[in-house]
Amino acid sequence: MAKTAGKSTVTTVIIFVFIGVWAAAAGVFYARSRQPASPPPPPSAKVKPMAGDKERWVGIYQAGTKIGYGFSRLRPLPDGFLLWAETRIRIQLLNQPQDIFVSIQARLDRNYAIQRVGFELTSNVMSLKADGVAQGKELVLTLDTAGQKVEQRLTFDEPPTLGREFVMAERLATAKVGDTFSFSEFDPTTQKSIPISAKVVALENLDWNGKAVPCVKAEVSYAGQMEYNWVSRDGEVLRTVSPSTGFEYRAESREQATRVDWSAAGAIDLATALMVKSSRDLQSPRDATLLRAKLADAPLEGLDLTTDGRQSFADGVVTINQEAAPPAPGYTLPLASSDPARAAELKEFLAASPFIQSEDPGIKTAAAEAANGETGATAVARRLTNWVSTTVQDAMVVSVPSAVEVLQKRKGACKEHTVLYVALARALGLPARPVSGIVYMDEVVNPGFYYHAWVEVWLPGADSQGRWTAVDPTFNQFPADATHIKLKVGELREMIQLMQVIGRLRVEVEDYR
Repeated sequence: MAKTAGKSTVTTVIIFVFIGVWAAAAGVFYARSRQPASPPPPPSAKVKPMAGDKERWVGIYQAGTKIGYGFSRLRPLPDGFLLWAETRIRIQLLNQPQDIFVSIQARLDRNYAIQRVGFELTSNVMSLKADGVAQGKELVLTLDTAGQKVEQRLTFDEPPTLGREFVMAERLATAKVGDTFSFSEFDPTTQKSIPISAKVVALENLDWNGKAVPCVKAEVSYAGQMEYNWVSRDGEVLRTVSPSTGFEYRAESREQATRVDWSAAGAIDLATALMVKSSRDLQSPRDATLLRAKLADAPLEGLDLTTDGRQSFADGVVTINQEAAPPAPGYTLPLASSDPARAAELKEFLAASPFIQSEDPGIKTAAAEAANGETGATAVARRLTNWVSTTVQDAMVVSVPSAVEVLQKRKGACKEHTVLYVALARALGLPARPVSGIVYMDEVVNPGFYYHAWVEVWLPGADSQGRWTAVDPTFNQFPADATHIKLKVGELREMIQLMQVIGRLRVEVEDYR
């Protein structure tokens, strides 16, 4: 959620990327009882405020229950700024408490463009750190996951920025109805600059601590999500509300913000709160071979709903026919040896990436173990599905999944199963790619469609021509059932597109069997 003022835009955007896109993914984690968890550690005391600093604290609420806090601090320098931002929250995902810590430290120029940046995300099981150095419109970002460092060179149309909420706060404090502003924020989790726009929609008094405080009410949007901000005339964001997700941020003192009843913080299950409602209950979804449904109430532009061999889409209606099992054993792996021309066409889906480390020695060893001497593409794909499903323990994890870390920890939900499968497949020369969307779940308290991730692998079709085949290593399905509705193809950088449907999408089932 992009903040025009008050607290850090950075930490809010990051948390919504994780919670909105990944943490709502249900996988097959059917925890029946809530596990106790210790409270998150107190706020960092490494950096003390100084005269001239702008510091803001917020309490973070979900459906009226306080789930954490955040702070941001901006220190003016002769040639720019220092920015610190930190957020700690506790959420519950299918009865599993999740403690999430996000931290940003950055050196900015006078225009808030990044000169250096450090980022950390830590949850119950996994962690990610990143450090970046700007070189004009390029950011050299070094990712540290599972003890491995991977360097990326990211190029932007404009120098990536942080901390714009402080400038926007000042501008909104004196704005008039109808005034608009736009800017962008760099998000280390997706390595993208996210466009953000704000529009003043009203001037109204906000009831704040028993007083009527004159405020500017602004509508702020980014990545398809929308929220409302109330900014006082002295430039403080007093309240931020996201209607589609139920999150709220309230300006508080440090003492108030950090006073959190952690035992109650995870009382509302976020996966259930963000579930996609279905017009009817679906029986035996893991056996489904056909689903036709209208996707309603959410913008669908930019999603990967184009027709392929399994899924078709027209006039808002998606039709999915479960694929027949591909011919076995399939072409000989690696594809680069058996069909060099096809491998060249699919080289993107055979290559390693910062989070899909298919060249890692440990990944290669595990891939060979999973294949167990088999070289036929279809047979290997089936073996990988079963190996990942049985090797990775089902557990809800809030993370930016790294294949190497998943292999080390051997636990996670759908996104962890998916990223490991794709890395193992590519290590063997089998083209594979992550897919995300929704899947119907009936073995939960509230049956419906939940956000989910799975895999597509390039396998021979019945006519000997290759095709993308959906497999689900979380459910151990080869091929995946027809309730898997694909919305987006690609890694986390592409997943942010799902933000536009979260909290809004509804499924009207027309045919099912």
